[in-house]
Amino acid sequence: VVTASCSASLCHAMFGIPSFLEFGSCADVTLKENFDPMKYSGLWFDIESVPNEYQYTKKCVTQNYTWTGEQMEVATRGLNEDDEKIRQMAVMVKDLNLLNPASMIVQAAGVPEAPYQIIATDYRTYSCVYSCLGGYAGLMAEFMWVFSRTPSLSTEKIKHCHNVFTNMEVNPKKMVPVVQQNPCPYFK
Repeated sequence: VVTASCSASLCHAMFGIPSFLEFGSCADVTLKENFDPMKYSGLWFDIESVPNEYQYTKKCVTQNYTWTGEQMEVATRGLNEDDEKIRQMAVMVKDLNLLNPASMIVQAAGVPEAPYQIIATDYRTYSCVYSCLGGYAGLMAEFMWVFSRTPSLSTEKIKHCHNVFTNMEVNPKKMVPVVQQNPCPYFK
């Protein structure tokens, strides 16, 4: 019997698997305590994130969250790689496996359901979010976001999110800055 293994980057190249898949398991996370979805509702700007082929918005990305009492409706807007305006819709429902409302499941057309876990937020300025799908032949898809209520965020708040992720044994260096420069065509 011959067995073969490959590094994640080699597997991506050889088998065409998405670049965000890597070997490993998802982190154990500590969720935001006493999470209030009404306070979380509203407009958030993507400041940093792990690149994701399923998110077509790449620049000037905003997420508008609306809590309905049962689920969070999400309108993602921004520009794609060709600077075309893109809008993606999703809903986030309660994660029935966890009682904490800071853990939700994202449901959107054409993509697998994924966890959305709010690790830290002050509701007014920043939010640190983690998502990970694991258990597939030792592979995982791990994502992180740093969000802000404005198109920019203080270095102090960004470092706070990085420290939160590092304390969970998650590498924040996977994230890249999201372009939020003037004049981004923010639109309704």
